[in-house]
Order: sequence, then structure tokens, then C-alpha cells
Amino acid sequence: MQRRWWLAVLAFLALVRLSAAQTTVHFKAADGKWKQAEARADAGAVLVTVNPSDTARGQTTLVVNKPSWMALEDDEPPRVVGMSWAGGRVSLSTPSTDLGAIVTLDGLSLKVEDTANPIDLAAVQVFLDGKLLGASAIKVITPAPHAKSAEIVCSIGKPSVGRHELLLSVADASPQQNRVTQRVLFSVFGFQIAADGKSATLAADGATYKVSEGRYVPVDIDGVAPMFLTVLFGKTFYFPRQIQRMEQKLDTPERKVLAVEADLGEEKSGALWPGGLVEYEFELRKGSPALTVTSRARNLDKKQECYCFWGWLPGASYVLPGPTRKPWSMKYDDLGKFDWVFLEPQRAGRNGIGIVTPLLVGESRFGTMLFYTDPKRIVTDRGQAVEMTLTVFPAKSAADVEAVAGGR
Repeated sequence: MQRRWWLAVLAFLALVRLSAAQTTVHFKAADGKWKQAEARADAGAVLVTVNPSDTARGQTTLVVNKPSWMALEDDEPPRVVGMSWAGGRVSLSTPSTDLGAIVTLDGLSLKVEDTANPIDLAAVQVFLDGKLLGASAIKVITPAPHAKSAEIVCSIGKPSVGRHELLLSVADASPQQNRVTQRVLFSVFGFQIAADGKSATLAADGATYKVSEGRYVPVDIDGVAPMFLTVLFGKTFYFPRQIQRMEQKLDTPERKVLAVEADLGEEKSGALWPGGLVEYEFELRKGSPALTVTSRARNLDKKQECYCFWGWLPGASYVLPGPTRKPWSMKYDDLGKFDWVFLEPQRAGRNGIGIVTPLLVGESRFGTMLFYTDPKRIVTDRGQAVEMTLTVFPAKSAADVEAVAGGR
């Protein structure tokens, strides 16, 4: 594409010397319209005179030898008119589209059009998670030179498991370089175990979860809040501490299951206790934002009572089926069993948390939600385990939670 030249004119009376003999010069006037400037050849250069009173604040843009295809009067950016991926069309939303959970992004195609000017092929930019992609990952297809439409095909393979953002930026070839930006959100479905085997990232459709070794082996719910298991064997409280095993249990296109095993440590001293352990299964299903967590607190010691619960999930308040919104009582209180629970966002513009579980639901005195077995205390023989299951996911409203609960 022919190179365009423009200069900012800052003097009261501008005399601009160009490095080659040119024939026409246009400048942008104070009213935003383009006008032809006085220009004449002089010793192998062109002298251009622009009166500052004709410009906006003494500044302007010059176009030297305007190409025949260029429309100067153009303030409209290109439009993203189509998107396809994996051989099919995608329902396009501008300026942001969410593809949900995917396996690979190869073959993502976006079509752009401009009414007045060609697409500037040199100005096409694609960013993945803020990093500019190289030319090898982008192919720009046009029907003809100086075409007012283009197809941008992205081939970036399989990004890491988790939530990602692709940003497409396209400009037209007008002097204004009007630019459109299209945001494409997606998650790589599945889980990824860290090299040390002590943490994992799990990506569902529109949500990312993290499981990591620590004081409680917390399960982070899409950055909203963590939850963890508390276990009482006999008269001593224990928390999961060190992850001993983390492996793939099931890996199909529709379902992913991660198996984790963790030691128990005493609540106060943190000392590892050989009398028990916790087994987890974390399950993702294609097309769902939810993570289903199954825990088994296993007794490896003598026959004794086991009391365990999941918590301590926060919310500005909570909503139960009805729907019924309730403030926190700031005391321990068993509420009952419900089809679903919604913990409302603690800050405007953020997600809350949806929970679907057969477990007993209760409040803590700290304004958080707890989930118990029923009965709460269960006698276990050596080798037996107390199993608990709950499904969690980020949510914006009680209606969203009810929809996920109804779809499971």
C-alpha cells in the first residue's frame, strides 16, 4: 500500500519542505474538513503554505499526493461483521464476544469491513492476554488490493488451561486511521497440573478454579473467594495441609476429573497427623461454568466420630429459592437443605457465588456460609470415609444460579 505522509504544522505561517517533488497536498482545516493547500515545486522539493487560522489550534495533518483510493472525509472505523471458529459461525457480539470453553483456537476468523477506505493491512494487530502476536500467528486475506474488507485468521494453537482474552485491533487506511477493537474471551477447557504437583488450574466454561497446597488446600472460585474443608476426628480439628497426589482420573471431550489426595494437619500446631487424609475429586463438564467437588475425609486410625464441613464462603447477603434474600445473622445457624444458594457479590461489578448441594446449609458467626453432612457427626471405622459433594460457580444473580441448578 502506498505510504501516506502527514505532518503537524505548529508555526503561525508554515513553510514545509518535503524531500521529493510532489504535486498535491491536502490539509485538515479547523472545521474538520479537508482542503487543498497551496504547494509549489522548488529545487527538487515542494513548498507548502498553510495559514494557521485555517487550522485547529495551529496544528494540522498533511496528505501528500493523495492516492485515488483514499477518502479523506472519513471518521468511521471499520466494522467487525462476522466471526467463525472450528468450521462454524459464532454469534457475534461487539465489542466483546465470549466463546466459552474451547480446546484450541486455531482457525478463529474475523471479518471486517469499512465503508469509505481500504483496510490497512499493516495496522492489523492481535493480542493474546496483552501480548502482541507475531506475523506467523496471523493471516490477513483480502479479495483485492486496497480492498475495503478483510478476513483475519488466527492460528495460535492451544493456550494454557484457563481464562484468556484475545484482542483484535484493525484500522482503515484513512489519514485518521480510524480503528475498531474486538475482544474475544475464551477458556481452555480442562485442567493443568503444576510441574511440582502441588497445584492445578481447572478451566470450565467461563470460569477458572485453582487448587493449591497450603494451610487449608483452598479451592479458589474464579477469583471471587476460596473455600476449604474443616475436619474433626474425635476431639481434634484438622485441616488439609500437604498434597501427596494429584493426577488425571478422567479426560474426555465432555468431562474432566482431577483426583487429589492431601494429608491432614492439626489445627493449632500444623503437625501432620497420620490418622487420616482427604481425597478430592474435581469435575468439570463441557458447557457448564461449574466445578463439582467431592471430598472424602478418610479415617486411618481407630473407630471414632468424624465431623466435617465446607466453608467459609462470603457474600454481601444470600438468596435462597423463592427467591428469598436474607441478611447475615452473624451467628451459627442451621438453615436447612435447598436446591441452590446464591451468595451475593460483595462489591459492585463483581461476581457472587452459586452453590448447588445436597448438604445441610448453615451460617457462621462471621457472615459466611458453611455446608455440613446430615447428621453432622458420623461414626467411622478404620478405613471408612465421610463423603461430601457440592457444586460451585461464579454467578451474577440468583436467576443464573437457578438456571445452572436446573440444568444439572
